[in-house]
Amino acid sequence: MPKRCKGPDGRPSKKEVFTAFFQEKGVYLHLDPRHKAVVVPQIYGAQPHLVLEYGPVMPIMIPDLEITDDGVTATLSFNRLPFWTFVPWEAVYAVAATDGNGVVYEEDVPREVNTVKPPREPLRSVPPVGDPEPTAPRAPPALRLVKS
Repeated sequence: MPKRCKGPDGRPSKKEVFTAFFQEKGVYLHLDPRHKAVVVPQIYGAQPHLVLEYGPVMPIMIPDLEITDDGVTATLSFNRLPFWTFVPWEAVYAVAATDGNGVVYEEDVPREVNTVKPPREPLRSVPPVGDPEPTAPRAPPALRLVKS
């Protein structure tokens, strides 16, 4: 992650994070496609959360990627159909590497989007302290043929 050119809050800019992750392997942009300047297929324009993937080595290559101070332009594949996209940095609220590392810009997260991570392990029931040990599970009921 770049250490220079940090913003007033100490975080690198969205552009710097995108560029660093893109050079490593690949990057996901989490964005609000409802932002007025975003250009993506219309089917995605009404939802508050969209994730676009960019990388130097993709199954379908990105022929025209441009990273500017205004945002990212690229022809991406949607259901194997090419579509020219534009994502302004103002619409981006998280930039993540394909390995899961990333930066969230909380001030830009739409209120409809929950950024709380679910627990890593599924929750399970634990008997309260002092209760007897749980009994062994019963075998499932079996069906049998009864002739009359």
